[in-house]
Amino acid sequence: MKIKRMFDLMLLRNNPKKWCKKHDVKLGKDVFFTGKMDFGTEPYLVSIGNHVLIAGCSFITHEGGHWVLKGLEPNIGEIFGYGRITVGDNVYIGHNCTVLRGVTIGNNTIIGACSLVNKSCEPNSVYAGVPAKRICSIDEFKEKFLADIPEFDLNNYRNNKKDEVLKIVDKFRKR
Repeated sequence: MKIKRMFDLMLLRNNPKKWCKKHDVKLGKDVFFTGKMDFGTEPYLVSIGNHVLIAGCSFITHEGGHWVLKGLEPNIGEIFGYGRITVGDNVYIGHNCTVLRGVTIGNNTIIGACSLVNKSCEPNSVYAGVPAKRICSIDEFKEKFLADIPEFDLNNYRNNKKDEVLKIVDKFRKR
């Protein structure tokens, strides 16, 4: 049993799309994963749309706090604490985020790194923080981002990315 679990975790790390298919995670087209992923104990409750990039994230589809309630009231019976997680189309979820049960992340949405998403996120928005809060619209983000893009040598970037990135970063540090 331990060996099977170890191979399953290796599959998740090395080929998350294949792992998702094996565990009934619904994946759209053009979905990419980077970093360490965690789909919890009910991965089949997670649905991910088209053109999504997830940079290391935990999807928590259940509520564990009911354990304490059972300790307080042993006769409370079974408690149901599960919920679906739905990620829309054209979404980016930054590194080390946690998305909790019952959350829907709307289309065209950015979730900033290290955010805790405990409520649904409206489409066309940028969210960040613990808990995640709406920062701005996607149009406001686009305007600011495009205004801050530095000039760079695209050919050098393609041929020697490291040198070009260091040159750009050093230029900005001197400002």
